[in-house]
Amino acid sequence: MLKQYSLLLSTSLMTWYARCDNIVTDYEGYNRAEYGVLPRLNFKSIDTDAPMLQVTTWNRELTSKGGSHIFIRHDGNHGTSQDAAPLILSAEDLSLVYINRTFDAVFDVRAQKNGNESYLTFYGGPMTEVGLGNGYAHAYDEHYNEVYRIAPQNLSVKGDLHECQFTGHGTVMVTAYEPKSWDLVPYGGWKDGLIVDSVFQEIDLETNDVLFEWHASDHIDMKNSYETIKSKWDFFHLNSIEKTREGNYLLSARHTHAIYLINGTTGDVIWTLGGKSNDFTELPPYSDNSTRPFSNPVLSISWQHHARFYRGNENEITLFDNHVLDYNGVDCKKDCSRGIHFRINTTSEPKTVRLLNEYLHPDGMLSQSQGSVEVLDDGNVFVGWGRNPSFTEHTPNGETVLSVQFSPWRSFATANQGLDNYRAFRMDWKATPYWPPDIKVIRGGGNGTDVAYLASDSAWDLDGAQRVVARLPRSGFETVLPVGPVRYKFVRAAALDVHQNVIGTTDIYNTDTGNFTVANYTITDLGVLVSSDIADVYATGVSHAIGLGVLLGAVVFIPLALGCVYVLQSNWGQEVFGEKLRAVRWTCKAIVVFVRVKCRELLAKSEPWKEKTIWKAGEVWTRVQASDVEFALEDGDSSDEDVK
Repeated sequence: MLKQYSLLLSTSLMTWYARCDNIVTDYEGYNRAEYGVLPRLNFKSIDTDAPMLQVTTWNRELTSKGGSHIFIRHDGNHGTSQDAAPLILSAEDLSLVYINRTFDAVFDVRAQKNGNESYLTFYGGPMTEVGLGNGYAHAYDEHYNEVYRIAPQNLSVKGDLHECQFTGHGTVMVTAYEPKSWDLVPYGGWKDGLIVDSVFQEIDLETNDVLFEWHASDHIDMKNSYETIKSKWDFFHLNSIEKTREGNYLLSARHTHAIYLINGTTGDVIWTLGGKSNDFTELPPYSDNSTRPFSNPVLSISWQHHARFYRGNENEITLFDNHVLDYNGVDCKKDCSRGIHFRINTTSEPKTVRLLNEYLHPDGMLSQSQGSVEVLDDGNVFVGWGRNPSFTEHTPNGETVLSVQFSPWRSFATANQGLDNYRAFRMDWKATPYWPPDIKVIRGGGNGTDVAYLASDSAWDLDGAQRVVARLPRSGFETVLPVGPVRYKFVRAAALDVHQNVIGTTDIYNTDTGNFTVANYTITDLGVLVSSDIADVYATGVSHAIGLGVLLGAVVFIPLALGCVYVLQSNWGQEVFGEKLRAVRWTCKAIVVFVRVKCRELLAKSEPWKEKTIWKAGEVWTRVQASDVEFALEDGDSSDEDVK
């Protein structure tokens, strides 16, 4: 797992440079796979990689001011097990913030709330059928500890990858695909056929009690399916769920080209929009957009994904209209994939629907599967392009203000190797990882200069035994710092928040061996506090010699004195010394006490043995504003034993 931190440098101390984490602006070269079929950026400080992004459009003035981070999934090696990851990027600069490559497959990465608590949620597990999962959804807290592992209860299968939707009130809705024997003769199939039934449950997060369960086969006529009958017929293909304020459920079913409102008590269908059993009549598009004609009506949706009510308004809905089944790519001129926003009236007779807006990819996109549409707080719209490796942001009127790829388009040169993106989100997220930041120093790594590589999603301070070496603002996931002509043997970095409070530190890094030392001291907002039981880490010169001499003297003399006392107290000692024994014994005890007191006094003067502040922030730091967090790196001359 990786984390977020950053770096800030006091320019009076040294100079630094930042490495552009993962951005390319070479559209043609990127899509000819000149940067690789799976372009990626490797890091020095940690053993992982992140996607190299092609940024085609980025209008910073018009992109949303809300939504601090971008959430997608990323396959590290296209199909290699245990290499898929939830991926979080900074919305400020698109640099890596978090990645965890420990899963066979990952889908639906985003931040969700349960009450006042925020969680990172995603499906992480195997894929058993084309487009289906059989594993668990995971919910991590703001320290990336797993709090919930979620799956349907009392079924023959585990959880599907398509949906894990928190209600915000202690429950979660999850999908499953359960095989069932079925007579398919009425639909043109076999007597002893097999269906893959779409199931969802609403579950109590704490108890795993099932509060509601729904099976498509109980409520949907299979004649409404557009999916060709096959050995395991997935006639419905449920891919999104949202609960209404009244307790009903909004569903999207890819294989019926329809969305449904389901009664939250009986499971019956309240209404159907789209497909063969459509209940709606379409009105002309919203008049304010007459100068920008829409490509297709709402009721032409097909193979769609991710139906959601518009923010706070259950009379308006957004969804991703794939509009194609068997092709992926760009340069679409007609009937393209799109995000749409429409209004429904379910109290009129007949029920009506009106298209309010649509969001097209600037390169003309056809995505045969997956996709998402998210409305941001200021009205901008964030679209994930499903089977194609891209996400975009649009103004409310449809203008593209951000367009990003994370692998080349699927083409002859990259056949079957382009990545995909089930859903993409832009959301607020604040996390403090439970693990320390990462650091690695390469000797002579920068034209003969030692170079420190610091990885985290905050900023950094480089501090020394008596001083701050450097302070650096966050500049991508991994900030590169030339340490200058001075060659430090031991270095450590501290992560600071925007208020210059320490939120985490690395262990001491030995630049000669590349190993880490776990040191028994902490860095606080006041400085480095050295505990009284720490070994000799920073002592130098006379204080080091005095401390070592006193220590050796005490080791030799105190046992000798105690031995004398023992001898004097023995029968032999009494016979030899007689009446003088009492005076001799008390004299020896006095000497022992005197030596112990003097040892404490001398050791207190030696830096490594006295609890004290080695440096204070106010003495050396210059207050500098940083967007997220900062880091400090410190140096030393010696350290504890290396931890291998």
